[in-house]
Amino acid sequence: LEFVSSELQLVDIHADAKAKLLHDWGSLMQTLYTLYQSICGGVSWGQVAQPLISISPLLGLVFCLYIAVAVFCVLNIVTG
Repeated sequence: LEFVSSELQLVDIHADAKAKLLHDWGSLMQTLYTLYQSICGGVSWGQVAQPLISISPLLGLVFCLYIAVAVFCVLNIVTG
């Protein structure tokens, strides 16, 4: 969250991508809500990851790892 906020000031990105980043990752509660929606099917995680990738591919990788761990490991143990 802090990285996204600082990068928004440094990186010149399109206004639509900036608005999407602030909508999905603008505050701690919004970030937690976005992460929850991503693993529960409330939002396509690819659409949420795309603005992060525009800032840094590393952020996209970290988000994809979160999805992999949450969906394939944690939820599989809980439901299995």
